[in-house]
Amino acid sequence: MKRIVLIIIILISLISCNATPAIADEPRDGTYIGVHREIISPTQSYGAKLFLAGFGTYTRDYEGVHDEITLTVVAFEIDGVKSAIIAADVLGFDRELTDELRIRVQNELDIPGDSLLFNASHTHCAPNVLTNTVGIGDFTQEYADYFYETAFECIKQAFEDLTPGQLYFGSQKTSGIVAVNRRYIRDGVCYWGPWYEGPRDDNAYIIHAVCDNKTRAVLFSYAGHPTIYNGPYVSAEYVGYARNYIEEKIAGAVSVFMQGCGGDLKGNHTNADKTAFAVGGWDELARIGAILGKAVVDGINNGLEPVTGKSEVSISRFELQLQPAKLSKAQYQILMNSSSDVLAEVYKYFYENYDNLATTRPYSVMRFDLGSNLTLIAMEGEVSVEYAPIMKELLPDREVFVLGYSNGEPGYICLERQYAEGGYETEDSMKYYKIAEGYAPDSQYLIIEKAMELCK
Repeated sequence: MKRIVLIIIILISLISCNATPAIADEPRDGTYIGVHREIISPTQSYGAKLFLAGFGTYTRDYEGVHDEITLTVVAFEIDGVKSAIIAADVLGFDRELTDELRIRVQNELDIPGDSLLFNASHTHCAPNVLTNTVGIGDFTQEYADYFYETAFECIKQAFEDLTPGQLYFGSQKTSGIVAVNRRYIRDGVCYWGPWYEGPRDDNAYIIHAVCDNKTRAVLFSYAGHPTIYNGPYVSAEYVGYARNYIEEKIAGAVSVFMQGCGGDLKGNHTNADKTAFAVGGWDELARIGAILGKAVVDGINNGLEPVTGKSEVSISRFELQLQPAKLSKAQYQILMNSSSDVLAEVYKYFYENYDNLATTRPYSVMRFDLGSNLTLIAMEGEVSVEYAPIMKELLPDREVFVLGYSNGEPGYICLERQYAEGGYETEDSMKYYKIAEGYAPDSQYLIIEKAMELCK
């Protein structure tokens, strides 16, 4: 009951500033940029209490850190309008806990909560900070408390670090394929496997932050699951290698990755005949990361366009309809008793909560204008790559970067057509997000409608 009351208070507070630009108390002209990064790798003290999140159907114990995972905040004040991007190497940001953080930032730092864009890299090699999952790595309260407290401190430090600067933007095609569509469609039916003819986006999208004629930060976005490695060690995956490449090539850069619409794209590592995905080691991650990192560096060297004009942030919150459960409570009980390990845990959840399964899930779309010529559209969840061109068309007079995995992780966000095709994203995956059958197939149209309203 206390949790329900808290959620109601949070929603009321956020609705009061919904779709309202974030305005500084004492507006000042010009662009100011602040950056702060913290390492968020767990320590060995967590031991057996900690599991790595991702890859349903089994649990991976935490055995150590291969490469550091990070949380980075880039804060902006543009002609008095304050906003920030918070990017972290985790599976996803928990919607409820993130909304609590928005309230805290607004109350303690006097920065509007709805001016914050949270984006997860979606690495499957970090602790779980999501409360709405089951069977993909247990939620550890101790680590989650540390994670969200670190996020608050990073936001605070980044705004204290504001320095006059200039933003530039552009895109650069990668020299090789970093991620490939994994929904192989044959005769209208989806099969799991690399589909090189399928939709994907080979572009790296770049925001270059310059202060005092020196690089302060490089934000870059790409669409693709960082899921080549599959083991017990903490890692930022190919994303981390891409960041390292950029920082080695550009002096002073703090590189910040933002995950795009990569819900149906997977890191491009396959067997020899490219008919099935394969698990890759550290050398393969370094190779893939270098391809992405090089595209970002090349884009900057080739010249980017300055961000100009008005900054503004707005967000639309609404409910998405869920499909009803196809199985009965008795059937879930049978599955619970006949399955092993993680799947037994998943089916146990649905059996024990059958009479109270939700019929809707909250969702949001954010419009994040860094200027009149550059907008980020940030969508919750594991968004299909095919949403990106749809969102870009809503603002044809400017450059639009479309992000998934932002401001919450409610599972896969698919197109209506994809539900008819079937496959992991529309069927098997959603139970790990405590959703029996996925979203109503026509949810696509409500999402686009709400995004259109933001883009008027």
